[in-house]
Amino acid sequence: MKKHLLILIFIFGLLYQHASASEQKNNLNPTIENAPETPVCPNAEITLTTQEYDSYQWYKRTHYSTSQPVSGATSREFTMVSDPEHVYYVRVKVTLDGQEAMSSEVLIDQYWFRPKIGGFGENIDQDIWGNIHVCEGNFELTLFSVDSVHFNNHQWYRSGNPIDGALMTTFKVNDSGYYYFTVSPPQCPDMTVYSFGGFDVSVHNPAPPIITQEGDSLLANWNVGQWFLEEEPIPGATHWIYIPQADGYYSFEYVRNGCPARSEPYHYSTETNINEPLLQNVNIYPVPAFNLLNVNAGVEISSFEIFDAFGRKVMYGHMQNMSIDISIIAGGFYYIHLHSPEGSAVKKFIKAK
Repeated sequence: MKKHLLILIFIFGLLYQHASASEQKNNLNPTIENAPETPVCPNAEITLTTQEYDSYQWYKRTHYSTSQPVSGATSREFTMVSDPEHVYYVRVKVTLDGQEAMSSEVLIDQYWFRPKIGGFGENIDQDIWGNIHVCEGNFELTLFSVDSVHFNNHQWYRSGNPIDGALMTTFKVNDSGYYYFTVSPPQCPDMTVYSFGGFDVSVHNPAPPIITQEGDSLLANWNVGQWFLEEEPIPGATHWIYIPQADGYYSFEYVRNGCPARSEPYHYSTETNINEPLLQNVNIYPVPAFNLLNVNAGVEISSFEIFDAFGRKVMYGHMQNMSIDISIIAGGFYYIHLHSPEGSAVKKFIKAK
């Protein structure tokens, strides 16, 4: 009888120990404290903590990864820095008296700011590399707010350099370059946020053509365009040479890369068109020219001017021995204006590359 009683006492003791261990394990319920209840600013330092146990191992994961132990994160406190590119889920595994348990995850959320740029204007073209081609003064960049966020401290940049005075939400582009901006979100005033991408803009501003008069003819230094009389286009007058039929103010316009360029008005009068007659039988050679351009005019040429195909004056001077050293200009098409006491002439030539 005594033996049976001892056996029962032993069994009850084992059952009590098991029940106590189970109760202790059920009471092992770690929670994470100091977790931020609202999103934090990117790169913010966050310190999490839990209750006191024998050992700790902190775990972390992103929205698209599995939870992994954080190397070295084995103390009661865990300090992390928020990542501008991710939100994190954090939990901790603890042990007490040989028992272990895992906490629930807490979300470490953060503000995510990536404002965008929009571009608006006329005659906009985009090449296969994504570069934007516009005319000067016809393209404006605009900041788009995200999720109704109104940013502070706007600053526009061109090719890595801040643009003086460009502090508004819009900016009119007049120069070529890569444009983007920075702002400060109101939730994180000490933070500088870069725009989500930018615009690589090429601004085309063709030089205005130049009109000269040779005898009774007007000449523009561009092959094809449109002649105007008193701001009205002249039907069929699209060649670089035009003989006016009436007195008035004439201009010439051409288009390059979708951008128009017009000359200054030129006053033509039948009373003055005989002041500088057109030289006849003027020849220039060789064709193409290399380093020297020779002139055969039958009269003495006193001065010259050379313009490139865009109307830019690239050379000028006095004629020496009826030849001009053109070695300093690049290969391409040019116009030469020749002047003498007997009159003037305009000729087109090619400089060999």
